Amino acid sequence: MPSAAPLWFCSLLLAAPQEPVEPPPPPPPPAATTKQIVWQRNLTDALAAQQASGLPLLVVVNQDGETFNDRFAANVYQDPEFVALTEGYVCVVASPIQHNPADHDENGNRIDCPRFPGCTCSEHVTIEPELYRRWFKGQRVAPRHLAVAVDGTVLFDRFLDSSMQRAIDEIRKHKGTTKDGYAPTDDLGELFRRRDAASRLRLEQRLQKGDAAERARVLTAAADATNAPIDLLRPVLRTGSPSEMVLAIEALARIEDAGVLTEIENVLARIDHAQSVQLLVAALTRLGAGNPAAARLAQHFALDANTPLAKPWTNAWSPPAADAEDREQIEALLNRCDAALRERALDHAMRLQQAIGNLMLARILMRDGKRGADLWLEETANAAGKVLAGKDPEGQAADDGLRAEAAAVATIAAWLRGDGKAAANFAVQALGTVQSQRQPDAWLARQFAETLIPLTAQSAYGIAQENPNASLRPQLERLVAAEALLDQHGGASEATALAAIACYEFAGLRLRARQRAGVLIQRFPGSAQAHQYWRNREFQDLGPERLRADYARFLASAADRATAAWFVGYAEVVIAESRVTAKDGPGARAAYDAAIAQFTACADGNPDYADNANHFRVLALAGRAVTKLEAADGEGAVEDLLQAAALRPASLGEKDGLGRDPKGLMLRVARTLKTKGEKELAARLDALLE
Repeated sequence: MPSAAPLWFCSLLLAAPQEPVEPPPPPPPPAATTKQIVWQRNLTDALAAQQASGLPLLVVVNQDGETFNDRFAANVYQDPEFVALTEGYVCVVASPIQHNPADHDENGNRIDCPRFPGCTCSEHVTIEPELYRRWFKGQRVAPRHLAVAVDGTVLFDRFLDSSMQRAIDEIRKHKGTTKDGYAPTDDLGELFRRRDAASRLRLEQRLQKGDAAERARVLTAAADATNAPIDLLRPVLRTGSPSEMVLAIEALARIEDAGVLTEIENVLARIDHAQSVQLLVAALTRLGAGNPAAARLAQHFALDANTPLAKPWTNAWSPPAADAEDREQIEALLNRCDAALRERALDHAMRLQQAIGNLMLARILMRDGKRGADLWLEETANAAGKVLAGKDPEGQAADDGLRAEAAAVATIAAWLRGDGKAAANFAVQALGTVQSQRQPDAWLARQFAETLIPLTAQSAYGIAQENPNASLRPQLERLVAAEALLDQHGGASEATALAAIACYEFAGLRLRARQRAGVLIQRFPGSAQAHQYWRNREFQDLGPERLRADYARFLASAADRATAAWFVGYAEVVIAESRVTAKDGPGARAAYDAAIAQFTACADGNPDYADNANHFRVLALAGRAVTKLEAADGEGAVEDLLQAAALRPASLGEKDGLGRDPKGLMLRVARTLKTKGEKELAARLDALLE
């Protein structure tokens, strides 16, 4: 018996010669006018609908690639007579195969599963474990048809049958009758109380097809819903007018269902309207009483972004003790320190200067890949330790501000040695609240803040690994404060800023991650990693059109337009490939057009980028060729592929973001042209493929 997925097996008894041995292809989606089985979207909905309607629950288990399963899906479940039988049930389907790559389009609209229209692929996949726990008795088999009465009695459980008709006969025999008073309705209040899929769909269609006044009525009523209308609100939260979004956010914030958490997080990644954010964070806090993940996210969004680092770091910074890039200056500083300390060994300020000089020298050795860095880091730690532990001749400890600087030196040295635990302990000392008006060494202050960010991020990751629901608010507030301090002094280094952005994203603060990535690409317009973060967050949270518009502004303001054009071109490739996935040929072609134009501008204007730009230009030309072929422009498709082959032959075997390579696309185009009788066009490609 064939098996297509772990923990599943399909039944096909050889004692059924009347059944075909070859399964049919997966069924096409039924026409919009065809009556379909009403599959409930989740088990909670199904059980609520069962109690309300009085109908038995019909559980269907199905698997791809086996004769009986495929015949049920392709023929039986599409047959009007069988569909009519299922109207006497509340129906759910479990199937482990994801037929669509996504459950919602970029505008938040549901994408029906092609095999089980009415539910999404994730719905028929994720429902299975609870069905298994309740009714499958430790057996995962398909096809299977099981019915449960309202009182929990199992009415039948058909599987491993030699004939499909046995299950159909049981379904006919046990179908129920809807309770009086549970007829279809158009009353908004009642629709927002019902959890059955038909009522949900009715609401969604009223919203989708209604004029502005009707949409406002539906969204206003949604605020009093008890059926968690997340699917209804999702498209509005992405593409609705400002007034509709306000209504949708108000409704979203009232949903008492853990399933709303993902959508709240998605909305918070897109908006910065203070009142709406406050409303959604309050909802997270309320949900957090029974949901640790919601409580964690609420804590993160409630962080105080205005808390500065403690003194002395927020005091004015003094000129650095030496030029940290000039070894002669550093060695002269260390000679002065040695001489002074021979005369006054307990001079804490001079000992701190020595520690800073040792640290500067160690960093130069590390940068240049020379030996001896470990020794100088050890000398750094020793000198800093003496400041932290020593007393002056009168028995007085060092000034608090001076001790904070010494702890900062020790933090950096420990971090460079790879001792994160020691670095974290010293950082606590360096950040202790002090009233000192001391002005810290400018080089040290910057290096400490630069170290504090990856150190804090590492701490956050460690905490989350031990407890995924632990609040990271203290760590996030420290990151914000360290970034703010660096912003006052020219900004963090690229690597440090990227570490902060990654931690914000990890903690669910996607809006802040995107905003900081936007700042970073202005400071480092050629940073591939900064663009990757910004591009991903823009595309995923705001959509392709916003990504395109923001990259247009980036290009317009760029000092180096040729280099900027590369990043604009790559963004258009991302958009094009998303349009290909969405089967939007014209949209994909337009994006490929834009990508090719930008990569051409980059190659013409920046010789250093030319080879790389031409590589992506080849991929874009090949992608565009397919869209032209689909638009019946075979000649244009061939011209694009010939141009790609001439431009950079080495790229013909490289894959694009969809896993396609230009050579494979050439073969595809050539085969299609031959089937259409355009042999002369195909021959032009065959010559390249030989």
